[in-house]
This record gives sequence, C-alpha cells and structure tokens, in this order.
Amino acid sequence: MKKKKLLRFIVILLIFFVQFFVLASMFEESGNSGIAIPAILLLTLFLLIGAYQLKSLHHTKLNFEKVGVVVWIPISALITYWLNNAVGWGPVLSLGVVGTIGSYLYLLDRKSSYLKEIPPPIYCGAFIGMSSLHVGSIYVIILLAGLFTAAMYVLTRSVLVGVGGKLGTLAFIGFLFSVLLVNWLLK
Repeated sequence: MKKKKLLRFIVILLIFFVQFFVLASMFEESGNSGIAIPAILLLTLFLLIGAYQLKSLHHTKLNFEKVGVVVWIPISALITYWLNNAVGWGPVLSLGVVGTIGSYLYLLDRKSSYLKEIPPPIYCGAFIGMSSLHVGSIYVIILLAGLFTAAMYVLTRSVLVGVGGKLGTLAFIGFLFSVLLVNWLLK
C-alpha cells in the first residue's frame, strides 16, 4: 500500500513541478515575476495537496495500462502531426479526424475489450501531434514525446481519474521532456 501511495504522490508531484516551472518561466520572461511566482507556488501547492487528499480522484488499486494499448500514443501523435503540418489540415482538424477515427475503432469488433481501451491513448497522442514546430528532428521529437507520454500514461492509469485535462497535460509534459532531451543532446 505504501508503494502505491508513494508512486501516486511522485506522479502528482511531477505534474505539479512541470506546471509550476512553465508558469513561473512565463511570468519571469514577461517581467512580472515579483509576487506572481510565490503566488503561483502557493496556489499550485494548495491544489496539489487538495488533489492528493481527494480519494475519489484515485482508484484504490494501482492499475497499469497494457503496452499494446499505449503503443497508440506515439502512432497517433505521428499521424496527427503529419496531417497537421505535411497535409496542412491544421491542428484542430487533424486532432478531430484522428480522435474521431480512434473513438469508432471499437465498431470493428464490438466484443473486443482491446478496441474499447484504445480511444483515450489515441486522443492523448493526437494532442502531441497538434504541435507545429518546424525543425529538422521534429519527427524524432514527436516520437520521443509519444514514448514519454506513453510511459506517464502507464504510470497514471489510476491517478486523477475523471479529472479533465489529464490527457492534454500528459501530452504536454511528454512533449516538453522530448524537446528538452533533444536540445540537450544536440548541444
């Protein structure tokens, strides 16, 4: 039981720190960092403690997602990015097409529990593909973002259940980690 609580706390803490540092860097860059950064820190810390205390946000069992399900995150990220940038459909239409197709895949075999589990990972990956970076190694960044996000999706299966924005937040963190890793490796 302690391992489950520790893992849950680490994942929530990771999400907290990423959100905090992104917000703090935005305020610092705009020159409004005086009282804003401590205020953001206190507010997000308060929200973190509140989210951790709400037992209804977590399953009692720690369930990990199957690898066969999360493999759709990098696949849908690459497809959405390609539709968005190479085909020129734009981020919203690309996300909509990939997400809609993903949500109806269960119709291929209504008895398949596997096909019923893949729409959320497809949507999560499609959020990654909405990006519009134009650098030489973008497909590597998108693939890495998909892999980072898939790993976090596996770890957060039973964390923050039913909270809006979880898939987008995971996609954002995965994309951020991949950009930071590629920039670090290319220096």
